[in-house]
Amino acid sequence: MSDSSPFLAVRIDHVAVIVTDVDRARRFYADVLRLREVPRPESFDFPGAWFQVGTDSDGQVIHLLGQPEPDPRGRRHFCL
Repeated sequence: MSDSSPFLAVRIDHVAVIVTDVDRARRFYADVLRLREVPRPESFDFPGAWFQVGTDSDGQVIHLLGQPEPDPRGRRHFCL
């Protein structure tokens, strides 16, 4: 990359959220936040769900990633 054409980030494409109960998280994102669930690749070998944020097809996506244990507590977050 040259100095005359710097990299410019213009949006966040997706965020990943670790959840231990995918069905419960799915209900929260769909029923409480009213986000639309979108297809997730069938080739993934772990549970999860994807939700679109915004109204256009170019919107950002929340990836719910199911795993048996929660991540350690920390200050990670995202805001809608």
